[in-house]
Amino acid sequence: QASELLIQYLTVPYLRIPLVMNFFTDPIRINALASPQLQNIVDACLFERGIWQSEYSKEIPIVVPCSTKHHLSTPCGLLFNELIKSPQTLITSLIKMLQLALELDVGRFTTQNSLVILYILRLAVRV
Repeated sequence: QASELLIQYLTVPYLRIPLVMNFFTDPIRINALASPQLQNIVDACLFERGIWQSEYSKEIPIVVPCSTKHHLSTPCGLLFNELIKSPQTLITSLIKMLQLALELDVGRFTTQNSLVILYILRLAVRV
């Protein structure tokens, strides 16, 4: 059920970043980030460039659904756009993930927990 929810989140172009980040703020789901495949999915979601917007302003669609995806374009990428337009959800999710990573620390090296902790730290630094 959780994997179906994640796949649904990946199909929503403009809301993908906050939905996916919020998905992994669950104490049980955070452990799934030990998987390199899921790490790659989160990285692709956050750091994809998206459609390039060359002009300063863009035309607002009149009919929904639109025939093009030009209204979803950004001048600097989706993550940068998210940080400028609505950073609260992204930053809150990232802080929650860091707190969960701290809770996973048992004081010694364990493969599962260490992979999750190191990935979340790398993710926070890159954002």
